[in-house]
Amino acid sequence: LTDILNSGNHMLSMVMNMLWLYKFDNNRISINLTSFDVNELIKEILYENKLLFSIKKSKFVQNNNTAKIHILADKSHIKRIIHNILINAVNHSKDGSVIYINTGIETNRFVFKVVNKGKCISADLLECIFNRDSIFKQKCNGLSTGLGLYLSNSLLKINGGEFIYSSDDNGLNTFGFSIKLHTKITSNEIIRTKIHD
Repeated sequence: LTDILNSGNHMLSMVMNMLWLYKFDNNRISINLTSFDVNELIKEILYENKLLFSIKKSKFVQNNNTAKIHILADKSHIKRIIHNILINAVNHSKDGSVIYINTGIETNRFVFKVVNKGKCISADLLECIFNRDSIFKQKCNGLSTGLGLYLSNSLLKINGGEFIYSSDDNGLNTFGFSIKLHTKITSNEIIRTKIHD
């Protein structure tokens, strides 16, 4: 049953990323910019996916430099980005590993980093997440992760964010992003725009 659940969740993640990629490629991604507390969003994602994360008995340690951090971005996009980065960390860690989620503020930008211990990722392989053609040439078991990170980077760009990634010789891998803070917080503020070619 655990294997079936794991396989089903892996397939769901792949299908969702493919659907997002289809919308992105066909210019069907709209942006609804709102101000929201990103640390609360992270808690929500962890709660919604606790069953998925429990399969590999992953343990999350969340380090917040600031309790409340508001950014102006599309909440559904940021949710997909954070979800993909967390799934990537879980998939590339050993069972029962501790995964660190670090959030804070650096030079007026919100910084989100997920740090896990796994295999060292070569610089060439890291660069593949920015090249869609390279992703599809990889083995099937890496397709979901590759698409997830490629999509995350693409969504970050249209939200004004920057992707963060590194891997050292000891297999300490860091994936995340930085995005501009939103200083003017109003609960009713919603800006709706549409992406065009």
